[in-house]
Amino acid sequence: MRRGSLRLRPGGINGLAIGPKSRIRRPERPLVSIPLTLRCECGEVLSAQAGESVTCACGRRYDTSTIPGQSVARVRATQGRLRLYARLGLVAVITFGLLGFFAAGLPGVALAASLSALIWWKGVAPWLRRRHAEDLTDLPSWQLEAERDG
Repeated sequence: MRRGSLRLRPGGINGLAIGPKSRIRRPERPLVSIPLTLRCECGEVLSAQAGESVTCACGRRYDTSTIPGQSVARVRATQGRLRLYARLGLVAVITFGLLGFFAAGLPGVALAASLSALIWWKGVAPWLRRRHAEDLTDLPSWQLEAERDG
């Protein structure tokens, strides 16, 4: 077998699982983690990731894997969209930096990259965030039933 080639195994390719829509992903890690804040009946505030099981100091256990799949998909889509905007900004800064280099050399890079970064992160990105603020405020909240340990 050549070096760098993929071997097909029952569990996937080289330890990677093939996910939905033919995406290749690592099975031990979700594509995007969703941070959650849990408020226990005793008043304690706990932090967790979607899919984890968390135990409060009072003994109540919360299983976050019971969150509906459609809601989790909606949260992940919103997270992905906001990450895409940041990446687009980086691509814009690099592109304008290269154009500035070809037009005016190193001073052109400094001017074009800094100006495009300023315009993107102070003008375009806040406009995009405001446009999707409704999506962020409409994100669901869930009521999880606690399981008593012991």
